[in-house]
Amino acid sequence: LKILEKAIDFAKEIKKTQEYMDLEKAKKQNDGDENLQRMINEFNLLKLKINYKQSSLEQNSTKKNSENEKNGVLLSELYDRIMKNENMVEFNNASEKMNLLMNKINKILLAAVNGEDLNNVDEIIEEKGCSGYCSSCSGCF
Repeated sequence: LKILEKAIDFAKEIKKTQEYMDLEKAKKQNDGDENLQRMINEFNLLKLKINYKQSSLEQNSTKKNSENEKNGVLLSELYDRIMKNENMVEFNNASEKMNLLMNKINKILLAAVNGEDLNNVDEIIEEKGCSGYCSSCSGCF
């Protein structure tokens, strides 16, 4: 179908945007940051440990709660360190910008499917509190 070919071409154009290139760069920086990767691995292992201990019936509940509380604090501290990592901050910023671009694109596509006039794109993509997904809607303006 011709429309699918155009969609593929469009996807290739998205990959040429600054938002996409910044996101890819940030991903590579995250992957190459050994300290960040170590913290992420520690975080995931600690999360698994907490989940295992919570489901384990072998420990008494007082000891289990105390240990889980301690691990929960460690997990929270580790999460904070991960999120403050320079590369993670850059990744989150780039990801947010890419998401904003994709939301605008989705709004345009949804407007087209809903039969709206596409001659005023600025009005379509203007942030009015509508995400374009009706499941999160509390009513249109």
